[in-house]
Amino acid sequence: MKLKTKRSKGGFTLIEIIIAVVVLAIVAAMMASYLGKSFPSLTRSSVPIANLNKSLSLNQVMEKISVQYAMYPHWRASTNYPQGTIILSPTLSGGKGFQYVSGGGTSGATQPASWQTATGGIPTPTDGSITWTLSSTCAPPLLSNSCQTNGGCTFTCPTDLQSLIGAEGQNYTNAFGSYQVINNHFITLATNTEQPCTSITTCPVDYPRYLKVTIGFRSDNPAGTGETLTTLFVLR
Repeated sequence: MKLKTKRSKGGFTLIEIIIAVVVLAIVAAMMASYLGKSFPSLTRSSVPIANLNKSLSLNQVMEKISVQYAMYPHWRASTNYPQGTIILSPTLSGGKGFQYVSGGGTSGATQPASWQTATGGIPTPTDGSITWTLSSTCAPPLLSNSCQTNGGCTFTCPTDLQSLIGAEGQNYTNAFGSYQVINNHFITLATNTEQPCTSITTCPVDYPRYLKVTIGFRSDNPAGTGETLTTLFVLR
């Protein structure tokens, strides 16, 4: 005679479930104490990248301003200047130059003795294998009233850098980018300390020689920070 055995259905008992829950709770507590400080840093991991992008945007604005300032190079010895190259004459009083156009060739070891004539006109100095021709435009100045004259002949100057940048305390979105102007004024360094230089009367030696420019994020930019960027432009 065969005896039939009764098989129980597979599953967990209540005791086993309780033990498993307790073990999982202990493991979770251990993991939380070990990794708890890491979770906030993970959620903020994009903050440094965002701040870096903001800094780069300010640097891009100042770089474009610097490109405007250094639009034309100064004369250099033994340098090839293709036809049509524009440079600034380096020997004029006050450091401001006129624009000269190259006829093509290589400059000499020393610069021409005279880049302009006392009576005006358009001189064509010979420089190595180059013949330079004086254009009717002077160097882009830092201040609008610093345009040069040549023997009584007034030359057309591009808009000055100070005006292109804008007024202090104002927000701008232009060819340079989006920014707020914090500083855009002339200073003097005569006493090795920075001092305002507001007119030729207050500082006859340095006006308008050193232009201090500080930019920041637009005041109406909700993502902006208090970061600023400063550059000192020197009259050429």
